[in-house]
Amino acid sequence: MINPVVYIPLELKARDLDSRLLLAAELINKDLNVIIGQQWSLSKNIYNVPRGLFLFKTVNEIQATQMLDAVDAGHIVTSSDEEVLACACDECFRSGLCHTAAKNMHIFFANNKKHADIVKNQYEEMRDKTFITGNPRIEIAKKWGKVLYQKEILKIKKEIGPYFLFNTNFGWVNSIWGENEDPRDIAIRTGHLELNNKKSIEAYEDEIDWEKSNMAELEKVIRWFTSLDTPFKTVIRPHPAEDATYWKKKYSHEDIVIIESSPPIPWALASEALIHTTCTTGFEAQLLGIPSLSITPRVNSKYHAYILSNLVSPTVESFDEAARVISEFIHRKDNLMENNIENNIKLEEFFPNLHNMSPIKNISEIILNIIQKNTDSINTDYKWALRENCNWYNFKRRREWINKFSVSTEEIASKIEIIGNILNINKAIKVQKIDESLFNLWAS
Repeated sequence: MINPVVYIPLELKARDLDSRLLLAAELINKDLNVIIGQQWSLSKNIYNVPRGLFLFKTVNEIQATQMLDAVDAGHIVTSSDEEVLACACDECFRSGLCHTAAKNMHIFFANNKKHADIVKNQYEEMRDKTFITGNPRIEIAKKWGKVLYQKEILKIKKEIGPYFLFNTNFGWVNSIWGENEDPRDIAIRTGHLELNNKKSIEAYEDEIDWEKSNMAELEKVIRWFTSLDTPFKTVIRPHPAEDATYWKKKYSHEDIVIIESSPPIPWALASEALIHTTCTTGFEAQLLGIPSLSITPRVNSKYHAYILSNLVSPTVESFDEAARVISEFIHRKDNLMENNIENNIKLEEFFPNLHNMSPIKNISEIILNIIQKNTDSINTDYKWALRENCNWYNFKRRREWINKFSVSTEEIASKIEIIGNILNINKAIKVQKIDESLFNLWAS
């Protein structure tokens, strides 16, 4: 039997935190205890925390190792896959899931029907444990974003004024791990690169070349845009897996703002338009109704249609095309960057019934049902504490991990209060710090 507690380990604050806090609030409203925050300390204490249900955010080889420990420690293991949220092809969907995770998960939350069908065919073990729930990040973009980030959007607009948002997406060629570890080694550990597989090596090398060509073209656009005589500032938002110091050193200009470790949605909503290079944020811009443009010079590469962004938002192949389209947009001569009916139709193919589906409710109800079946009863007086005769292991995180995920108690308390109001939760949610950037949440 397990306790009425859900563990939600996170890696990237910018990507993971807010959507998972929405889910956490819904779980707390169902009288469950939630432990949420950075994954590193939690993984080192899997055997010390009371048995509960783990909700992992990806299903690669690194996460699968933690799943093995969680199962061995008596926890129930569930997961989604944040890496494949915007996938558009079978290979992309399959790339996120390793066999070790497939064998050890008890439940898997698929983003859509296509995702569910592919993983069920990929591994036989997935056939009876995969549920189509949708993804909370989509619910934020489609339903809650403007309300959740209202104050932040107003603050951004007041402090910066009108701007174009340039989202970078170069986690391999400008990796956060660059100083201390070869990104290639990370690719090997996650299962992204298999050294004994020629096709895998070729695909990895092609991906590196793809990023380099995208980066070169985007930088031309940024240099050109900053030279224009317009009222629009330039905001660069590096991907959370990138080394932001590269952009800071290269673009230390008063009209250029570099933002780190921030969720993309408030910055997109506050912007005039979003410029990217085949990034998930382009897909999210379509959900938000934000004008966007993807710069993708290698249209014959498989990565051009790897994710939905280039299928649901406008694309150009070169700096010259990008400059023309952006100029016309600024002077309101052309609406190429605006969302259109065709883009929405393509989006509906992958995510039908977007307006009515609630991934947060879907996932929380499945989790509640699992816990109810595996515990004597859900006691509202339950108090989370370590297992008997166990002590908390204090784990010192590397600088890169701290940069990926750092959040204060005050920030968590503020966010959970806003979310509680949005979801009409009539319970006071308490926040207790367990470790650096790791928290215990429950209803009082």
